[in-house]
Amino acid sequence: MSRVVIPTELVPDEALKNQPRLPQKKWGKADITPKIVEADALEYFTITYVVGLEPIKKGEGISLHIPERGWSAPVFNKNERGYIQASTTGAAKLKYYRPRPEIPQSRHWATFEVVSGVLKNGDKITILYGGEKGKGPGAEVANFPGKNIRFFMTRTTNPFPAYFGNVSARTYPGLMIFKDRFQVEPELEIIGAGAECLQLTLPTTACGGVVKLQMHLQDRCHNPASSAVDERVVNIYWDNGDGVVKSCGRKLASVQLGGKSNFRKKMDVKTPNKNGVYYLFAEWGGEKWMSNPVHISNKAEGNIYWGDLHAQGFQSDGYGYPEDYFSRARDEAALDIACLTDHSDGLCFPIMHDCNTPNDKKWENLCRITKKMNKDDSFVTFAAMELSSDVKHFPSGLRERNHRNAYFYDEEDSVCFSWRDFPDTWDWYRFLKDTKYMIIPHTHEARLDCMAHNPFAERLIEIMSDKGSGENKYVEGVSATSEHGGVLEFLRKGCRVGIVGSGDYHHNTPGRHFPQKEVAGFADSQTFMGGLAAIKAKKLNRKEIWGAMYDRQAYATTGVRIYLEFNMKFKGVTPMSGEKVVKPNEKGGREFSVEYALTAPLKEIQLIRNGEVDAPVDVYRNKELVKSSGFDKKQYAGKIKLADKNNLGTLWLDSSYPPILPHKFVFYYIRILQEDGEIAWSSPIWISDRDIIASLDK
Repeated sequence: MSRVVIPTELVPDEALKNQPRLPQKKWGKADITPKIVEADALEYFTITYVVGLEPIKKGEGISLHIPERGWSAPVFNKNERGYIQASTTGAAKLKYYRPRPEIPQSRHWATFEVVSGVLKNGDKITILYGGEKGKGPGAEVANFPGKNIRFFMTRTTNPFPAYFGNVSARTYPGLMIFKDRFQVEPELEIIGAGAECLQLTLPTTACGGVVKLQMHLQDRCHNPASSAVDERVVNIYWDNGDGVVKSCGRKLASVQLGGKSNFRKKMDVKTPNKNGVYYLFAEWGGEKWMSNPVHISNKAEGNIYWGDLHAQGFQSDGYGYPEDYFSRARDEAALDIACLTDHSDGLCFPIMHDCNTPNDKKWENLCRITKKMNKDDSFVTFAAMELSSDVKHFPSGLRERNHRNAYFYDEEDSVCFSWRDFPDTWDWYRFLKDTKYMIIPHTHEARLDCMAHNPFAERLIEIMSDKGSGENKYVEGVSATSEHGGVLEFLRKGCRVGIVGSGDYHHNTPGRHFPQKEVAGFADSQTFMGGLAAIKAKKLNRKEIWGAMYDRQAYATTGVRIYLEFNMKFKGVTPMSGEKVVKPNEKGGREFSVEYALTAPLKEIQLIRNGEVDAPVDVYRNKELVKSSGFDKKQYAGKIKLADKNNLGTLWLDSSYPPILPHKFVFYYIRILQEDGEIAWSSPIWISDRDIIASLDK
């Protein structure tokens, strides 16, 4: 069975005890209107608290917590979004303020204190969040859907628990359970807004014959739409002009997306007869929409499967139930692979943060769900967790953000533990060694401890998430020490890691191609879109996907489904993620082949050598950018050659990082830049003076 270690030694006793909710008869209740709102709306909320049998006297009060991720923080300036004002029907006067203004965690709290008089049973406190409708500035609603969104409300002017101190301390339990919360709190649901775009999703690779097409109406923020003025998709055709034919042989003339389909349909369609890259077009809402490319070949050595391997839910510090996360990944995002990597200290914390309910079986619950959702040939899941050493501080004054995600092949052979009990990364590896596991470091800009690399467990590294690109090397003022950095710091030390992207979303939107916030301005506002991992495997099942990830058969994008093949011709052909072993004085140039199919016109393709991103060794630029609205496939797909003619003997880097054998090496990877700003990164190809990959794969 899966094993769990619950932290008890370092965490204060108060944090491990359930904090009972205050029953409404004695302590009152609270409600909110409206109860259903659209994502990304500017709304006006009325929150009403009715006093119970226990009066509120002078110096006492209530505190309200506005959800953090994506919502306007409460403010007391009537001209700012999130403006809070309050009134009461009782014989009392109120003042309102932040309960602990000296700490960032107070930013989304507002306290309402009685400064004279008393509030008795049945009296009301009415809070307008966003101000008065039609007059106030309104409040920004998060731009993603969710159920059971709670506005915590407490019967205290200081809701923070006694044990709360520095969230990066070892004694912090992983979650903060606010005291004196009411049994009945304001709660609402966020739904997608009206349809504004049509998503057409095809598999990226196919052998021809029949492929699955998914049509999905989405709102502006790429959430599932809740309504649509136009529900019919028409004029469906391939870019070669052929009409689309269903697998039964009938022409796909139009598709009705309304009714019980939730504006989403999947169907099997026949592919064009000839090999090549194809795009599918359809019309909806008076506009033309294009699918991602599908590369058809009967000689393919593997398929491209798309995954989001990194996210948090409500079992740690995010939103959403695990069941909903995996269902959305499969049905709404059309992903092939999904992992939910809740923070391990949250998973080991025996109380649910959202509802104060005791639960010491969060890991067992996640394992049960991943096992249930995993289905050969259709959808692959792995039990996973995020380990995050945030407790180390350095003389520079910076704190380490050493985040690494751990994945398990088998739920029955897994282990979950609080990283706060084992803050040293090498302790993690020793604790995990008896399981079949894999680590994918999360670069968190350029804050990752590169010297803690375990080459036998870390086969991939995450280059893109909603924290932005982690391609960087050491960044002064961000990286805690010179040994901390991003993907390039790993590669320049000789680490053999492939490259993936993922979301790191905390709001139950796997694979979504839209940022949590478009403009920063308050706590927890991520303005980057998450990435995606492209995994190249023979089949869609756990064994093949795990093997492909272990063998670094992957590449990354900023969230779009780009097709990419990359290899090197030098004393033979070396594919992406491969290694060519030669003598240090070997002569001859290197030629690189890149095959691509994009989701927007190409800007340029860069050949990056030894991490010198500011000086690519060779660049292919699109000199004939699209000048009209017409579709020109040559702008989107093609095959090109790049080269490095420099003397190999002058390029060697030296690696002396145990347990990797000392060696000399050169590495290359590809960056593809689209005109719309989207990017794809290949995994590297290595040249080495000894066979390092073989030594690590034994």
